[in-house]
Amino acid sequence: IAEAQDKICPKHSVYEPQQEVQSTYATLYDLYRKIYFEFGNPERSPFGDVLPKLIQIARG
Repeated sequence: IAEAQDKICPKHSVYEPQQEVQSTYATLYDLYRKIYFEFGNPERSPFGDVLPKLIQIARG
């Protein structure tokens, strides 16, 4: 079984954060949390600023 599993299961990949872009990671995580916790909340705050911020991050 172990041999068959080794043949059909992909190897795990490990991604390490890059310290030089830590502030970008933090900004993206804040935007993610804002959207995640506001969807489905009838009293949610507006999050129309999220897409422009994502575009700004993508453009560098």
